[in-house]
Amino acid sequence: MILQALRPLTGRPLKSSLALVLLASTALASTVARAGNGDVHFHRGHLLLSRTVYDSKATAITPGITQLPPNCIAPNCVTATADGTYPTVFNNVLADGSFGITAKIVLDELRLDGDHVQSLEVPNSTERGVTANKDQMVTSFPSKSEIALNLSLDRSVVSFMGYLAPVGAVDVSNSNTPDVVDPTNPVPATIPA
Repeated sequence: MILQALRPLTGRPLKSSLALVLLASTALASTVARAGNGDVHFHRGHLLLSRTVYDSKATAITPGITQLPPNCIAPNCVTATADGTYPTVFNNVLADGSFGITAKIVLDELRLDGDHVQSLEVPNSTERGVTANKDQMVTSFPSKSEIALNLSLDRSVVSFMGYLAPVGAVDVSNSNTPDVVDPTNPVPATIPA
């Protein structure tokens, strides 16, 4: 994800526009989405915090019935051990070592004293008008590799990584990379280019 603030690098006033560009990818697929120009402004000298919000329902996964990973083919299937309730949903990692479930991404702007300035929810499938297959980004909770914020050398762009998938999708992330498939990975799917 790329947040590009259109503002000067010197002490001049902040320009009145901000472009939010989402670059989401899973395997070889990617998409671009934009938040409206001018509706979000992050201020120089403030902290930017990324976080995820898990809000799936217990019914998202049925213990003893749901097969993991989704769309698996025997003998590569395991049975879920916990429902979708937080935090026990993550006990499914005991059965599926690559278990993850997608969740919303939120960016919080804080003053240096910790006071909250504003929050920006990254576009996702729970929002009106956002379709399940484009114009959104999620993280695969409890993964730790996504949503780490990276500031460009010229201090004008913040980037982070996520996935093009709807909120509540199971096992979106995996350890495979294009042309390098881990034979021990229970989530063998990749998305063709």
